[in-house]
Amino acid sequence: MPPRAAAMTHLTPETSYNIGFHATWLEMPSIVAVALIVPNVRLHVFTSADRRRMGTPGLHLAVYNDKMFENSFHAIHACFGKLIIAEDSRIAMIDEDALGWGGHSELIVTSLVPTFQFLVGCKGETRAALVINSSGANTYFIPILGPHLRVFDTSIDNQQNFHILETLPGVRQQQKNSVLRAPYVCRTDEPVICTITKEGRLELLTLREQFTNNSERGHLQNGSEVLTFQESPCTVTLKLGSKYRRLQFPFPIDGSHSRTRIARKQLWIEVIVPISLASDPNGYELRPFPVISDKSQYISWSLGRINLDKSPMMSHMPLKTLSGFMAMTLSAREQEAQPRPANGMELSRSLFEMKESLTALFTNFACEDNSSGRKWQAFRLVVQNDSDTLIFANALKHDKDSGSICLDAHVVPLTAHRIQTLSRVLAKTMESHQVLGIRVSEREEILWKQITPALVERCRHRWQHKPSCE
Repeated sequence: MPPRAAAMTHLTPETSYNIGFHATWLEMPSIVAVALIVPNVRLHVFTSADRRRMGTPGLHLAVYNDKMFENSFHAIHACFGKLIIAEDSRIAMIDEDALGWGGHSELIVTSLVPTFQFLVGCKGETRAALVINSSGANTYFIPILGPHLRVFDTSIDNQQNFHILETLPGVRQQQKNSVLRAPYVCRTDEPVICTITKEGRLELLTLREQFTNNSERGHLQNGSEVLTFQESPCTVTLKLGSKYRRLQFPFPIDGSHSRTRIARKQLWIEVIVPISLASDPNGYELRPFPVISDKSQYISWSLGRINLDKSPMMSHMPLKTLSGFMAMTLSAREQEAQPRPANGMELSRSLFEMKESLTALFTNFACEDNSSGRKWQAFRLVVQNDSDTLIFANALKHDKDSGSICLDAHVVPLTAHRIQTLSRVLAKTMESHQVLGIRVSEREEILWKQITPALVERCRHRWQHKPSCE
């Protein structure tokens, strides 16, 4: 969820001028369920199409404002029938039409989405749409639907075709998320001061920390050195002598350009930092794939869940087809800069290299090698002829929620203890030449170590973490 959503979570219904939430909602939740009702006549684009040319297009739900944003949600549920909403407008049920595509019922598309997008912009500007996934395979629909590939779209104010619900249809009470007890919890009671440019853009954030502890007061009054360093996208650690304090900001920041104001008599320190956008270093780059935790529960903050046990296995895929599919992961700038971007952010270069390594991983597992005619199941990430990460691939599967593919695999970090325990097995595996080495740079290796925990949490279903986090 974008950081600005945190500041909007506790708005009351009267503060929203974009949409009128139900009066019984005492507090707007940060996540709501939506239902888009697609008239059956709009589905003729599929039923009347040439099936040999149409293929099997993927669909997603989009919430957009032409002046501000377009958010896409691929984790949708769609079925034919009638949406029945209770009198309090918060609980809904679906009377499903068993005839499906053979009937005449409307298509009901549901999904969980962040609330913030309904709280910005002017009334009537925000819309919802059922959209065909954009890919080379779906160019057939462009002359029919236009470049946006919207099968059906409507204003969120259209109460016949769009509904905002507290929970998904059939769910009476949303299970409370114990991982995030509050959208944002600040370390200090002091307000964060915002500095705005003449153009109205947020530029700087200032946080004043007051020191009342006797030990800290002593360090401050005695002239101890004050240092700051950034350890995550939204936090700065303040070091005063031998004491440390963590300051939390409500938006990603660039701690490398932080400044401090110190009032040793008044016993306070101000930390002034510029904000960091997604394309800037020292903000999101410090933790591009965050995993958040609370006690023994963990969740990947930027990657959706996937149940590998229930994901369909893919049949044989030709090398040309798979390589073309993997090429779609590259941005336009990356495609223009091949084979490697020489300039730009370190994170951008590392992401480009990781995409190349993932392509090698997928293609060497799923497709036969042109020279040897073999497929590989075991891989190792090699940095300067050394390796501490093994990957054992099991199957290529469909990622149904995102309309993509995924590799069911095990990752084995070679810690000192694990090497000692598995030394004989590892030696035998290496000597048999059954492990394919994928060369990576040192920066890409760091990126692999950052993304691996997030990927593990994304598909964790049947096991729980030990107290040691294993």
